[in-house]
Amino acid sequence: MVQAKITKHGERKQCSTPVVILLTALSTICLLWNVTVTPVDNSIGQVTAPKSTSTSTSTSMGWNVHVAESESFHLCSKESQGFFTDISDQHWELMRERVRKRINHCIRHSHNFCPHEWKAQIGRAGAWYMDNYEPDFSCWHEKRIGGTGYGPKWVCDPYRIAQKGSDCLVYSFVIPTKPVSEQPDLVNLSFEEGVLKDISHECEIHVFMPGKEYESTALGTNNVVADANQVHYHGWGISSAPSENMKTMQQTVTELGHSGRTIDILKLDCKGCEFNSHEEFFSADVTIRQIAFTAHAAPGNVNDVFQKLQEEGYVMFHKEAVSKHGGGSGTSMDFGMVKLDASFFEGMNNLQVG
Repeated sequence: MVQAKITKHGERKQCSTPVVILLTALSTICLLWNVTVTPVDNSIGQVTAPKSTSTSTSTSMGWNVHVAESESFHLCSKESQGFFTDISDQHWELMRERVRKRINHCIRHSHNFCPHEWKAQIGRAGAWYMDNYEPDFSCWHEKRIGGTGYGPKWVCDPYRIAQKGSDCLVYSFVIPTKPVSEQPDLVNLSFEEGVLKDISHECEIHVFMPGKEYESTALGTNNVVADANQVHYHGWGISSAPSENMKTMQQTVTELGHSGRTIDILKLDCKGCEFNSHEEFFSADVTIRQIAFTAHAAPGNVNDVFQKLQEEGYVMFHKEAVSKHGGGSGTSMDFGMVKLDASFFEGMNNLQVG
């Protein structure tokens, strides 16, 4: 069987069927060779660039991180001072838009139930924390470090800290609620134990408790991490007015040789220091990447503290009630915050309350 084909001069030319089949097959192969199928990113319903090869890194605690080389991660790295390195520019812009639209306070209007203006709620912790300052950022792999119960804290993407190895640095400020004689186990160090177990055994941890009585007791056998070489206890707290049991933040970092370093996690569970010393924590020559703190009550400067955190470039990725205090009434709250670069907030009015 033959097929007729018209030449450019109008003449009919005979082509055998096998030749036609061969030419068709070759054309199909060429098309398949040059066409790349573009996958769909279901998380946002948009077509993304094709992924080529990927790189994989591992840490001392077994975290395996896979990053596609063909995607752009320029924005997240630049605007987080290198903390985030594997979030695509497209997703990062969505996260930035969320922060841009954040509302700090519940505003009274027709379609929202706010029985009181936010200023009237100061001093009433349950009402204040219900209606003001909600998380405005997401850490895709946040984890509760230290297990369950009271004491552990939520940490933003701990695998990123694990990648630092021995450069990992944690400050923990604790004030026990009872004297040593009334509290045999004294200090809950489940978070500090969790840092060594779940983030990196190379992390350098400094625990601060005002008073030599607390310092010596913290070294006792009741604390699982008491004898770990990576945990160091200090018998002072932080204050802008130095005293026998208090030092400034700059005095502390200078004495410990941490000037110019990054404190990866600053933990505050010191019943009042989060409000009394919040300015002091930002006065030293260190960068505090994350703050995990328990807010006790809602004193007169509670709004000033949260505005100061926003001024310093912190976004909130976690908030939860501490049910051990106040019977779950919300009088104490745990917060998780991470610091971003000033470039992330360009064009935003971060302190606008509506």
